[in-house]
Amino acid sequence: MWDTKIFTQIALLSLFVFISFYDVKGDGCFCSPNQTITPANWSITFGPPTTTGSFGGANCAANCSTIIDMSKDVDADNEYGMKINLVQCSGIGGSNILTIFEGKNVYIIFGACPSGIFKFIISYPHIYTFSWNLATPVVMTFVGEQMALPRSTTTSPPQSTLPYSGPFPYNPAISRLDFTIGLDTNAANQQYFNQCRDVINKIVSYFTYSPDFVRLSFMTFDPYAASGTGKFSLWSQNSKTLPAELNNLPFFPGNNSRYAEVLETYFFDKLEAFPLRNNTERIFIILTGTDAILSNDNAKLKNDINKYDIKFIFVNMNTNVSTNNSANFPFPNLKKITGTGSNKAHWFDYQQNENNAENILANLYFNGNNLCNRLNGNPHSLIPNAIPIYYSIPQDSTKLYCNYMENVQTYVNTDPKYTISVSIIKYNLSNKNDVLIITADGTEISRLTNSGANENYCLKSSNVTITLKTKSGLVFTGYQSHVAAVSDNDCFDTTLKYSL
Repeated sequence: MWDTKIFTQIALLSLFVFISFYDVKGDGCFCSPNQTITPANWSITFGPPTTTGSFGGANCAANCSTIIDMSKDVDADNEYGMKINLVQCSGIGGSNILTIFEGKNVYIIFGACPSGIFKFIISYPHIYTFSWNLATPVVMTFVGEQMALPRSTTTSPPQSTLPYSGPFPYNPAISRLDFTIGLDTNAANQQYFNQCRDVINKIVSYFTYSPDFVRLSFMTFDPYAASGTGKFSLWSQNSKTLPAELNNLPFFPGNNSRYAEVLETYFFDKLEAFPLRNNTERIFIILTGTDAILSNDNAKLKNDINKYDIKFIFVNMNTNVSTNNSANFPFPNLKKITGTGSNKAHWFDYQQNENNAENILANLYFNGNNLCNRLNGNPHSLIPNAIPIYYSIPQDSTKLYCNYMENVQTYVNTDPKYTISVSIIKYNLSNKNDVLIITADGTEISRLTNSGANENYCLKSSNVTITLKTKSGLVFTGYQSHVAAVSDNDCFDTTLKYSL
């Protein structure tokens, strides 16, 4: 149910319409008419082609389209959107396909009927085309409920000239992130629901939701894999819609939920139609107090986590157990839901009377070293004429580094007769935003940004540091380096000016 305190105008009115659009299958089969959404038409009900062109007529097969025009900005006080509910579906599949376009881009493809009621959002200022390609008649009933959202700062971040004075080292309102939140809704988790809702609402309140900043998805897990993101389109949530959804969640009988089926069906399989943004950090936070039901073979799940470069964070809501107990880990199946390297999953234990939302963000999201599993380690001791020490951020050099990193790697020369040879094999950073800094005995030697390769330095120093500093914004593939202690004659400095 939509919260009337959040949305200033929501009403329902059945609108049955008639128009002849076009018919390429035969005479007498027409699509529903085009609609321009304004404050005057609060609701629409439409479906596939019928013999009359109006909803409720006899279904028939045609290749035609219905356009829902959300581009009209007719109210200075509000921005209009519409919540679409697919409440009835049969016959879709095989040669019967419905494709929904947002402008020229594919928004949703229905190649099969979803389970249960399928919900998604269409919003100002876009034009949506429901394109039917049917060989046989189908049944699909769409009901649209208009939302009038007050114009607010949720679509525009604070002015960058204003100092940030919040609880984090950086301002989350200017973050760029593809963000998914999951909630386990089996009956055993119902006891944690109020705490979960508080954490989720607080976390989502910090970000700005727009195509240039944060995109938000929400999905649920249950013992039957019955809900999942199938009820909520990917990237359709924000700090107003998600709290409203949380007020109407069902809980399902059982003590353990199915995760692999839900993640594959309702998340990874949908990324083709709802793609992740390029050069954008991806985080998936799941809140639960119980373990998962998993099949024995989770190789595909791990491969997909690595393929799509997703950082999973599990929040343990059960204060009676701790994920710090590695010898008797309380969630052995959920622990298998992880990638490798920089995509290895993280765990956070909920604590009573603590600022859990802020602690999750501070310890993980705003700590890129931790999130990317690239911590500042002990200094590397260079053994003369040994194999060069290789290092990269991220660990898989084809993936993306994290925002908010300050990763320092120190290399110590154990024999002053030798020279430290530093080779930056390649680097790919956000231009002028993220930097790679090389220092020798505390003196900055080089500062690199943007992209390049084969930057070589011969440094007659006792120690050298390579520091990667990243801020918010676009993320790239980071850097790779070789560092070694070599004789002077074996060190070749391509820059010349940095032979010290």
